[in-house]
Amino acid sequence: GFESQNYISTPLILYKNIRVVISKAKHRQTGQLRAIKQPREGVRDREWWTNELDLLGKCDHPHISRLYEYYRGGAQVSQVAEICPGKSLAIFSKTERGSLSEVVFG
Repeated sequence: GFESQNYISTPLILYKNIRVVISKAKHRQTGQLRAIKQPREGVRDREWWTNELDLLGKCDHPHISRLYEYYRGGAQVSQVAEICPGKSLAIFSKTERGSLSEVVFG
């Protein structure tokens, strides 16, 4: 699980797949809810994680979850990001053919 001096972890899992688990946490001082993304146990290829951190750190777009901070400690790595309510794009990528417009998610 996620442990931090700044956040209180909750048992609620927002999403999981073969690579990651995304759970909910609450900031201790502000009460803001955040999404905590962590690689699943046993995932050894972490290059994708580093690439994702680099990309998210450069993004500032209303339709992309904002990365607030990240933690690295031993084998534990975690991303603290904005919680985006609504459906995951992964759901649509499995059901829709071709590209998706912003109108679909508006």
